[in-house]
Amino acid sequence: ASGAEPFWDDRSPSNILGRLALGTAVEHALPIQQRWGGATVDPVSRFLHYERAYLAGNLDPALEVLTAFECRYTTDSDATDDDLAWFRATAANFRPDHIATAYSWRYARTVR
Repeated sequence: ASGAEPFWDDRSPSNILGRLALGTAVEHALPIQQRWGGATVDPVSRFLHYERAYLAGNLDPALEVLTAFECRYTTDSDATDDDLAWFRATAANFRPDHIATAYSWRYARTVR
């Protein structure tokens, strides 16, 4: 064995979009109903939404080292893509104190 991690366990930042695509495909294998409106989340649209946000620098830098399994929980929201974009744009304005909190607790305290 070469010692290289399998693709889905690789934490190389250069492979994040592949792992994000795989994680999204696995998580959305069973349709996810949107919370409001009754439609299902389109997994391709959801991946492309996160890809655009990542390339624009709008996602947490820690995304780059997530495994495909961990990426499942990044794209599994029942919110619309518009709601997700709104939250990213608004969170820093609504709770700027969370920007300076301990990194390991940042998201847990945001939704608390």
